Amino acid sequence: MAQHGQQFIPRVLPVLVGTTVEFPNQDNFYHNVFSVAGGERFDLGRFGQGGSASQTFTGPAVVVIHCEMHADMKAYVLVLDNPFFTTKDPERGTGLGLSTVWGLVQGMGGQVDLDSELGQGTTLAIRVPLATPAPAASAEEEVPAQAGRCACWW
Repeated sequence: MAQHGQQFIPRVLPVLVGTTVEFPNQDNFYHNVFSVAGGERFDLGRFGQGGSASQTFTGPAVVVIHCEMHADMKAYVLVLDNPFFTTKDPERGTGLGLSTVWGLVQGMGGQVDLDSELGQGTTLAIRVPLATPAPAASAEEEVPAQAGRCACWW
């Protein structure tokens, strides 16, 4: 998350838990990057042009980033516990589909595997446990009606 033109670039940075973020100073004056609210608290100290400091984010949070020396500088690090987020512009869609799929599959005890190569595409493997068939009902037992059905298209 660079400091350039007396602002943080990008202003919002989504990362996974455990990610270390670099804060390089591209301005020709000092900055002091810190956070006191929303997640982890830290103060990286003052560093000049060409200097850099880093911070590792260890838990899910919205971390508000400030510069002690320039009150108008503010940014956000979104520390997420799943890799399915988007950096799309709003007019290109919400990007929430894969995150929703991940949550549903995890809730069923399944797994989502993602293999992606820049310029080559992405392969997504979704694994969910097989349901075991219910035991056959005896002639005396009443079989309850099904509550609902689900169809999925991938």
